[in-house]
Amino acid sequence: SEMCIRDRVSTQSTGPEPKSPPKKQTLLQKGEHHVLRYDLTIQQTDNEQTVTYQFSGDQEYSFRVPGLNQPPRFAYVSCAAAESELDLRSDNLWLHMKTIEPNHLLIHGGDQVYTDLPHPFIWTMIPRFAGYVATGLKTLFDTSKPFTPELDVDVDDFYFHMYRRFWSQQSVRHILASTPSIMMWDDHEIFDGYGSFYDEVQFSDTFKGVFKIAQKYFSVFQLGSTLESPSSTTIPNQDALSQEYYLNKVAILSLDMRTERNRNQILSPKSWEAVQTSLNNLLNSDIHHLFVLSGVPVLYDNFELVSQLIAGHNFDIEDDLTDHWAHPTHVKELELFVTKLFDFAATKKIRVSILSGDVHAGCMAVIVDDNRAKQPDHDNSCVINNLTSSAIGSMSLPRVFASLLDTQITLTPFKYCVGQNIHAGLHKFKFGLTSLTPPTYHLASRNFLTMKFEQDHSLTATWHVEGRPMIGVPGKVSTVTEKILPYTVGKTNDVSYCCLLYTSDAADDLL
Repeated sequence: SEMCIRDRVSTQSTGPEPKSPPKKQTLLQKGEHHVLRYDLTIQQTDNEQTVTYQFSGDQEYSFRVPGLNQPPRFAYVSCAAAESELDLRSDNLWLHMKTIEPNHLLIHGGDQVYTDLPHPFIWTMIPRFAGYVATGLKTLFDTSKPFTPELDVDVDDFYFHMYRRFWSQQSVRHILASTPSIMMWDDHEIFDGYGSFYDEVQFSDTFKGVFKIAQKYFSVFQLGSTLESPSSTTIPNQDALSQEYYLNKVAILSLDMRTERNRNQILSPKSWEAVQTSLNNLLNSDIHHLFVLSGVPVLYDNFELVSQLIAGHNFDIEDDLTDHWAHPTHVKELELFVTKLFDFAATKKIRVSILSGDVHAGCMAVIVDDNRAKQPDHDNSCVINNLTSSAIGSMSLPRVFASLLDTQITLTPFKYCVGQNIHAGLHKFKFGLTSLTPPTYHLASRNFLTMKFEQDHSLTATWHVEGRPMIGVPGKVSTVTEKILPYTVGKTNDVSYCCLLYTSDAADDLL
């Protein structure tokens, strides 16, 4: 199949046209199928452009390219797959995304595909895995069984056709074809909980064999590259696949928190050094905001309370709890991570925001560097917001759980310590899911996030939230909006108080 540019339209000027068709590269050949990469370079002009393209024999698609000095528009999604074939409204938000103002970039924060839904389910769809996982429970995995050459072929086929299946969904396909995307994986692209199992399972031949194939297809279908020839956006000098991007004075640091994950680490020391080098290089850039992708939220909820809520309910989610930054095995690494971001924000004098998914709810955490906040001439680089949006396609957190969590936070304001001098808590949205529901800490419904920068570099973050459906009718989509201030010196004199309660007007100033 060949690709061609059909048209380029902006408000005033089309700019120079490409002199030749986009360069084509074969990333993967599997039987009669080819996975192709087209390198398409669009020269930015003073005005936003609409670029229309077409593959031979297919319909036309178009996408937007921002003007050189135009504040860019972003969207963020995670947890994209329906958990049941009976869930007929799982594409409701994808369809809604087609109706809003087109975004310049779509950020996918993890779980773009699922290997472990009832269909497909990797451990049952591959007959040779029979007996590897007794009764379907991950905790009963048989580590003595080998990863045979025959299994290698079966697993390779499984992942290839899984991506073809998910990428071919009509509503998802349209968005992928009409909005440039960047993607970072999480556990479900491998299988649920990968990286948080006990060592004898995590380092078994079968787990390593499955991971190798999952990583190959993640690189091809999500990064648009091969493991042998990484893309130019891959951060150098690491053994993971973390990426860095830049668009109109906004940088995005997309961290691979699965490749090296085990129960004792999320990124290796070598990868943290590579991340630090990337941050150091950004000090010489002209950016005004840094987005950092962490698939699992830095702060989500009271870890002990979540454990109590699930106790006695026969939930097989120990690996999910181990995934969280608040797990005792990860708290030191969390302090390292957050400290690096605060040091960068203070040195560069900009705002930093963390984007997360995974938890099947929308929420927003406020993380405060107390030492810097107490300085009389402090600025708001001492505050990092963790914006979480999940899930766009999968089922949301049960509202009864969200209500219990909200009640607990109201009765005992939740403050989480990240080391000695960094504290964090959940922000309370000013509005509930409907006009009849009170303000909430959790958006317990399917959602996605859009982020629009203004000329003053402030950031408007809007959660698009699916309402309750009527019989045969998808739920109406409503919005919840928060505004994050640009870099500002001395915005409020009461920062340290805000990091404890998050219910005062001064807390809103911190955002």
